[in-house]
Amino acid sequence: MLAVEDVHLAYGASIALRGVSLELHKGEVTCLLGRNGVGKTSLLRAIAGQLPIKAGKVVLDGQDLARLPTHGRARAGLALVPQGREVFPRLTVQENLETGFAARRSGRIEEHLYELFPVLKQMLHRKGGDLSGGQQQQLAIARALVTDPTVLLLDEPTEGIQPNIVDQIGEVVAGLARTGRMAILLVEQYLDFAFRHADQILVMDRGRIVLAGAANEIDPEEVRRLVAV
Repeated sequence: MLAVEDVHLAYGASIALRGVSLELHKGEVTCLLGRNGVGKTSLLRAIAGQLPIKAGKVVLDGQDLARLPTHGRARAGLALVPQGREVFPRLTVQENLETGFAARRSGRIEEHLYELFPVLKQMLHRKGGDLSGGQQQQLAIARALVTDPTVLLLDEPTEGIQPNIVDQIGEVVAGLARTGRMAILLVEQYLDFAFRHADQILVMDRGRIVLAGAANEIDPEEVRRLVAV
């Protein structure tokens, strides 16, 4: 579905990614773990086209995305839910969702999005900045889903969110994977959440993937050792 092949990324003299390779598959959730500052967010932003890579390839359904700008990658099927949510605070919930129309032909919000996040339908005319953190996270995910992606990138969607919303987000992620229509790459800090919902676990350290395996086969204690501060 999506292949990242030997990707290198640097911020000036500072190297963020060192030959990262991975594969995502439809119907699967891949969780990317690691300490702060090891390159997880840089990898997601490189895949989405927000950061130019120094070398390597990002290939979606056989198409090399290297020459495509961010909006071109969105139209090709990539959707990123950034860390910190980044909803538009002065736009209403409905207007935030409608920004996703730029990456697709249809100008209609599918009803199933409100089934995933019922609270959004109740707050369509409320400003994004007036929502709670958990509600903003639901809005950010729904806005990404408006684009009808085949690859969904989620950067720490449980960060600073109340437990009941974390559980709901986990259920949504699992449900999206079960449809078999998209591949999901999820950056996460909570190991319990990752092992509960992931099919594949990847661990990064110093810009490299240092451990990878199926979630039901990988050693949780080895993962904990690598991500411990």
